[in-house]
Amino acid sequence: MAHQIATWLLPIFFALVGTELRKEIREGAFKKRSDLLIPLSAAIFGVAIPFLIYQLFVHYIHVTNSGWGLVVATDLPLALFSLKFFKSNTSTLIRPYLLSLAIFDDLISIILIALIYHQNGIHPTVYGFIFGLLIPLDKSASIFKQLNRFSNYLILPIFILATIWSEISFQVGWLTIAVIVSRMAGKPIGVFIGNILATRILKSSILNTKQVLAVGTIATLGLSVSLLFAQIASLSKIAITSILLAIPVSLLSAKLAAKKL
Repeated sequence: MAHQIATWLLPIFFALVGTELRKEIREGAFKKRSDLLIPLSAAIFGVAIPFLIYQLFVHYIHVTNSGWGLVVATDLPLALFSLKFFKSNTSTLIRPYLLSLAIFDDLISIILIALIYHQNGIHPTVYGFIFGLLIPLDKSASIFKQLNRFSNYLILPIFILATIWSEISFQVGWLTIAVIVSRMAGKPIGVFIGNILATRILKSSILNTKQVLAVGTIATLGLSVSLLFAQIASLSKIAITSILLAIPVSLLSAKLAAKKL
C-alpha cells in the first residue's frame, strides 16, 4: 500500500511545493535567480556530510551500508511546521530558503534512490515537482488552495501511517544512534558549509550565520522520503523506529534554535 501511495499520491504534494518555489522565483526571495544556487549548494552539502558521517558508522560500527538514505533527506512538511517555533518576522525571512533547501534535498535523495536502486525511470515525485514548476502562476494559486489541505491532511499522513503500520517495531540499536548522530551533526554542518561556499563565490547572501544554522537544524527533520527509502531498500523494522526517534530530537533542537534568534 505504501508503494502505491508513493507512486500515485506523493507526486501531488511535490507538485504543490513546486508551485510555491516557482512563486518565490518569480516574485519572492529568488527574483535574483543566481541566489537560488545558495540553497542548492547548502542542500548538496546537507546530503553529503550526513552521508559521510553515516559511512563512519558503517566502517567502524558495522551498521548496514544500505541505510545511508535514512539520513540524507529533509521532510518538508515537518520542516515548515517547525517554523511555528520562530517569531513571525524570522519565519517569513527563512521560509523561502528552507523551502528551496528541502525541495533540492528531497529531489537529490529521490534521484539517488532511482540511480542506486535501479528504479525504472524517474520517480513520479520528480514529475510532480516539475509539473508544479510549469503550472502558470495565475492558475497554480487556485490549484494550490484546492489541493493543499488534501495533501497535508490526507496524502502524507496516509503514506506515513501505511509505512509505519506494516513496518514499525520498537527496537533500538547502533542503527538508531547512527541515524540520529548523522542527522543531528551532519545536516547543520553540511548546510553551513554549502551556504558559505556559495555566498563567497556569488558574493551574495540571503541569511545571516545564525539563521543559516537554524535552517540547518530544521533540516535534520526527516520522515516521508526517509520512509520511502526504507521501503524501497527493504530495510529492517529497526530502520523505521530510528527515523521516528530522530524526529523529537530534531524538533527540540529546532525549538532551541528559535530561542537564539
